[in-house]
Amino acid sequence: MFDDIAGLSRAELEREVRYWRSQSLLLARDFADVRADLARHAAEIGQLRAQLLSYAEDLNREYQLVRQRTIELERLLVATVGALANSIEARDPYTRGHTDRVARITIAFCDRLGWKRERLSIARMGALLHDIGKIGVPDAILRKPGRLTPEEYELMKQHTTIGAQILQGIDALVPAIPFVLYHHERWDGKGYPHGLAGEEIPIEGRILAIVDTFDAMTSVRVYREPLSMEAAVAEIRRCAGTQFDPDLVPEFVGLYEDGLIHRALQEEVTRELYAI
Repeated sequence: MFDDIAGLSRAELEREVRYWRSQSLLLARDFADVRADLARHAAEIGQLRAQLLSYAEDLNREYQLVRQRTIELERLLVATVGALANSIEARDPYTRGHTDRVARITIAFCDRLGWKRERLSIARMGALLHDIGKIGVPDAILRKPGRLTPEEYELMKQHTTIGAQILQGIDALVPAIPFVLYHHERWDGKGYPHGLAGEEIPIEGRILAIVDTFDAMTSVRVYREPLSMEAAVAEIRRCAGTQFDPDLVPEFVGLYEDGLIHRALQEEVTRELYAI
């Protein structure tokens, strides 16, 4: 078309006008089509948004159901674990209550170390089951009212590996195995079953070694009187770097000095500690 209309004749000018009018009509139709497309897309987006909101509500309902089932299964697992632990203590009258106390103190200790919910739940299981392998130890040894002979002690030491083998067959309890298998290892490498030393010992075993020993020292045994908590803590501090992890011992001492061991052993906080 012409760029300069000054020299156009009337006929040429009318032709120019008709051209641009036709272009305007075409453009108007294009705009109408675009608007129709936009309206259609807006409606589709609205429908999609409604569908997504519906899906989100469905997913939230499913999540709540799964979460509730998970909580129920975890409670059932804890009850089962507790029953297993109690079955062992029923065979060993000299350690009655030991498992429960160890579990309470272990949870408090791990909480002080900054462990989160999932790890605390595993710690609870591991502490409750740490002596489950004693199911494979003869009653004559478990119930013996005195010190064990070297031969009997060798049989007793097998409870760590027996316990680990038992848990190996239960997927939900496999994460608790390090508590069961390594809680009699020593920092200096003189423990059992593998004679691991230092940080070769998984943290779970190093933690439970302290707690288990503390409760053993403060509990009644037929061959000795129990130590006071203060005396037991002093002994644990003395054995830092030989029997126990020297970095964990100050944390455990702090747990005692802050009154958190006493608190963990109070009956009224048991449910709170176990409701992880």
